[in-house]
Amino acid sequence: MKILKEAYLESFDVAIFGLGYEERSTYLYNKIKLKSTSSYAIGYKYNDKVYNYKKNKAEFLMGAEVFEVDDNGFKSAIAKCISSLQNFNRPKVFVDITVMSRHRLATALWVLIKNLPQGGRITVSYSVSEFVPPPNEMPPVKEIGPIIGELNGVPSSLGLPIGLIACLGYEENKALGAANYIDASEVVAFIPCSKIDEFYKEVLRSNKFFLGGIGKENTFSYDVHNPYKTFIDMKSVVIDMLKVNRPIILPLGPKIVAALSVLLGIEFYPHLPIWRLSSKESEVPVNRPASGHVVNFTIEN
Repeated sequence: MKILKEAYLESFDVAIFGLGYEERSTYLYNKIKLKSTSSYAIGYKYNDKVYNYKKNKAEFLMGAEVFEVDDNGFKSAIAKCISSLQNFNRPKVFVDITVMSRHRLATALWVLIKNLPQGGRITVSYSVSEFVPPPNEMPPVKEIGPIIGELNGVPSSLGLPIGLIACLGYEENKALGAANYIDASEVVAFIPCSKIDEFYKEVLRSNKFFLGGIGKENTFSYDVHNPYKTFIDMKSVVIDMLKVNRPIILPLGPKIVAALSVLLGIEFYPHLPIWRLSSKESEVPVNRPASGHVVNFTIEN
């Protein structure tokens, strides 16, 4: 498995989309549907009254097969979407992670990579949202642990201390709370920079105390729109940290970095746990419109 320097966006045998309540849920579908032989949308068992869910579902139904499942049924839904891959020579798959939860995007990538025939390609795509301010009150974190069970990790050396690689979002003090919970001996932070400047400013504000405690030498910025370079930079930090720590990656912020983290977890499997924070049923729905900026990367088996 390798990540290509340039994303492949020509044509696809299978395209998989997330169906959610956000306005941007169908943005990439409308750009890709004519390039794909088969299209699928995997949704949630939402009440149709949550923001744009009903409208988005109707739009997907015009050209895609729609599955609505809970998280326990998501892996089976992905398997159905890719059941025809063996019929293609070097199949090409498109997967839109925009409105997938971190658990779902990790599950999708795990299943796709493990079942992709030799020479096949997976293009991962993410529609960047317009700036939407964070809620005034963050919901409580009710679960912290592996993003999926397969990426729980097995320590290469129990004698080494834990290290944390935190990819930051604008959730108030979430990274700080996670670092305290994990009790990491070394912490490295990755700060997202994008064409939507407001996000960067809010990330710095929301993580002021966290960043102040780790020092500039352990703080890196990454370009959300350059996933190839971000992957290389994160991999370099992982390699260095593995020499002296048992690293854990916590990918908050843009979901594109969560996808890159999953790739690293697979590459260094089983010695690199990828974790997530979840508020579960306390999560507050937020409607995010598409900004028009799209981030893509392609991996080849």
